[in-house]
Amino acid sequence: MSYGPPPPQGPGGYGPPPPPPPGGGYGAPPPPPNMGPTEPPANKGAAIALTVLSFLFCCNLLGAGLGIAAIATAESNPKASRTCMLIGWIIFALGLVGSVIYWIVFLASGAGTATTY
Repeated sequence: MSYGPPPPQGPGGYGPPPPPPPGGGYGAPPPPPNMGPTEPPANKGAAIALTVLSFLFCCNLLGAGLGIAAIATAESNPKASRTCMLIGWIIFALGLVGSVIYWIVFLASGAGTATTY
């Protein structure tokens, strides 16, 4: 069963679409600018761990402050958050190494032993 060719278009049929209005007019909005790939938020878990460990082990207020700053900027500015977290972890590690060296020197010097005269 075949329908055959379409009927010819006469003066009363549908023709080509009309041309667009001169000088613009209302059309589709322009496409949004290419913002590039969006950066995922920074890891808040590492920033929380930095803050807690800085307070507990070294009483390192600078490392804890950088951890708090990393938590606060994790979603709005992930690059700055990662930078704060990296610097905070470096400061935490230096404080921890310094504390261990201090205790080794303190115990090796005999300052922790009681003396009697």
